[in-house]
Amino acid sequence: MFQKLISKIKRFLLATVLGTIRLAWAAFTGTVKAGYYTVIGSIRLAYMTLIGTFRLAKASVIGTFRLLKATILLNIRIMKATLRRFRFNYVILLNIHRAPYLILKLKYWAAHPERYSETQRFLLAKRVIYYLSRTGHIRTIATGRKYLPKEGGYVMFPNHQGKYDALGIMRMHPSPCTVVMDEKKSHTILTTQFLDAIGGKRLEIDNPRQTVKLFNEVAEEIRQGKRYIIFPEGGYENENGNDLGIFKPGSFKAAIKAKAPIVPVALVDSYRAFNSALLGPVTTFVHYLKPICYEEYRSMRTPEIAELVRSRIEERIRTASRRDVKKMLRRAQNA
Repeated sequence: MFQKLISKIKRFLLATVLGTIRLAWAAFTGTVKAGYYTVIGSIRLAYMTLIGTFRLAKASVIGTFRLLKATILLNIRIMKATLRRFRFNYVILLNIHRAPYLILKLKYWAAHPERYSETQRFLLAKRVIYYLSRTGHIRTIATGRKYLPKEGGYVMFPNHQGKYDALGIMRMHPSPCTVVMDEKKSHTILTTQFLDAIGGKRLEIDNPRQTVKLFNEVAEEIRQGKRYIIFPEGGYENENGNDLGIFKPGSFKAAIKAKAPIVPVALVDSYRAFNSALLGPVTTFVHYLKPICYEEYRSMRTPEIAELVRSRIEERIRTASRRDVKKMLRRAQNA
């Protein structure tokens, strides 16, 4: 009986010791695992924090540089736009002492066409262009004047680069001609009087009825022998330099109605005169191309006529550019 009790006590003590050892081992292994996972988690957290901080710093630096770059580019564009306006305004300022006399004279002559012929008014306009060109140090070279029809009216369709385009064409044109101009841009001082003196037309681009009426008037005047400049690109807001924009087919309707010759005109570097940041002397080119007679385009649709004129102008500009490069290479070799 006593031995059984002792045996039970031994078993209980052994179970207690083993349980205590197992409990202690489980606590120890749990603590080790918890410490291991804590260390690993801390390392991972530190690593992720470091990577996140590095990426945030990298993104901040890149964002700062991009913002700085965008700011610099914006300031450069603003500066160029200011210089473009400055060149034109500078030329106008140099002629400010002539402005009152020229404005009054242009206005008076335009109001009395019975006293002053179309040729006289055109020569007065060319004198204004001469003053602007001389003070702006603008030299204009023309080619292909032999292609201009000797008699009758016709329409010149040039590419559009800037404020000097029509002036350059009229400056080098041997006989009186006029221009169709955007109505919104025609109401500035000197421009209004100049346009009225040469008998120009104001086109309301957003008014289809006025456009149709105006082109009918232009067609009638062309039949009577008048010569017009019409810009098929419509404007030069994109400031694309010597690159061509889209030619609007509707701009050719006046020539079609009048059954008149179409004279493509390729302007090269005309934007440098009044729409560039250049401050020194500039040279512009006016290339009169071979006319397209009515018999040649009578069976064509207006988009086809627009593409034909555009392709001829584009080819002439490319040819002129290649010639300019060759001249520069020759000068460099001879130097």
